[in-house]
Formats: sequence, structure tokens, C-alpha cells
Amino acid sequence: MGFCYLTGKEVIPCRYNRVGRFSEGLAAVDAEGKWGFIDKGGQMVIPALFEVGYETPIFSEGLVAVQQAGKWGFADRTGNMVILMCPVKRSFRVFMIEFSPVPIF
Repeated sequence: MGFCYLTGKEVIPCRYNRVGRFSEGLAAVDAEGKWGFIDKGGQMVIPALFEVGYETPIFSEGLVAVQQAGKWGFADRTGNMVILMCPVKRSFRVFMIEFSPVPIF
């Protein structure tokens, strides 16, 4: 999968297994079984390090929920984990205005 204009002109070549929508200037791409993030020019700005799950990750409030080594956390626009990872059985959706819903154990 890749991206094209409404006219059909290709913008970002079809080279990914799955792609997400752009949010805050970045889109998730499944590059060989791991999520990474590209900018609107097609440059990989966050390497494909995060586990692929059912939901496509999107940025919200400058953060994105990602899974790595079976644990979930939030990464910033550079890929740095800014909220520590914790093991949970289901994914987070998005980070929302200083808080994010998480399951209680």
C-alpha cells in the first residue's frame, strides 16, 4: 500500500503491507511486520520497531500508543518512549489531553 492524490497520481509508492491515515503529519506504515511512521514526503521518520496489531496507530496530542516486546506505552514524534510501557491485554486507542484511558488490573 501507498498514497496517491484523488487524481490517481502516486505520491508515496506502494511498498507497505498496511498504512494508516496521516495524523499530526505522520502516518503509520507496516514495514515487514513492524509499525514505523512516515511523513507526507514518504520519509521514514520513526523506524519500524513497533509490533503490528489489529488497530493502526495514530498520533494524538503529540503521542502515539505503540506496543513493543508485548508491552504498551506512548512514543513521541521522534519515536522516544515518553510514557513507560506496561503489559496489558488490549491496546490503547489514543492519548487525549493529558490523560489516556487504560485498563485497571
